[in-house]
Amino acid sequence: MVGKERLVVESDFARLPYVKACTRETLRLHPVAAFNLPHVAIDDAIVSNYFIPKGSMTLDGWTPRGGASRARSPNDIDIVYHRESKCMGAQLGTAMPYMLVGRVLQAFEWSLPAEETSIDLSEERISLYIAKPLMACAKIRLPDLLEFL
Repeated sequence: MVGKERLVVESDFARLPYVKACTRETLRLHPVAAFNLPHVAIDDAIVSNYFIPKGSMTLDGWTPRGGASRARSPNDIDIVYHRESKCMGAQLGTAMPYMLVGRVLQAFEWSLPAEETSIDLSEERISLYIAKPLMACAKIRLPDLLEFL
């Protein structure tokens, strides 16, 4: 879509819905930090066999973003979902991650290390992190534009 003569710029985003969807899905599944607003229980409640007293402040940082109805395979990226979803901070910090992902995909060819045969996207049991760090090999595809990354 962009070519090899220049790097991805912000005006290209409208023509790169898959890059935007992949970036948003990555941040949804593995956010840099829990960014959900705290909730206050207005009544005593029991959630997953835990007693939550009235007035308790909770932070829901461990459920799938978008709710259980949106839970799906990590390999199933729904571009329409990412066009329709709304987030309080969507305009605040989306341009830079889109630019970074777009340029890194454009400027390098990616492959698994020789000793790896597949990508394991399973998560740690009680955190938002991937259980096994992703290792990848990058080969420069656009050497003339490397200084502009």
